[in-house]
Amino acid sequence: MAAAHSAEQGPAGAVRATSVWVLAFPLAAKQGRTVPADAYAEQAAVAARRSGDPVLLAAAARAVATPRRRTGRTDE
Repeated sequence: MAAAHSAEQGPAGAVRATSVWVLAFPLAAKQGRTVPADAYAEQAAVAARRSGDPVLLAAAARAVATPRRRTGRTDE
């Protein structure tokens, strides 16, 4: 996937990858595809950490937490 490749291209690539994964997670969650959604959430967190941007890390965490909370999956 292009997002995975972008994450390996330094901080700027990690920023782009985080944005992709953050968008992919709620889409998969809304479609009921929990296994891919969880993988996207993990990829968003990894890419955000690689970016080194604390604001981006917080945004990724929030983007993942909101759909999980709405679907009752707060223990993950």
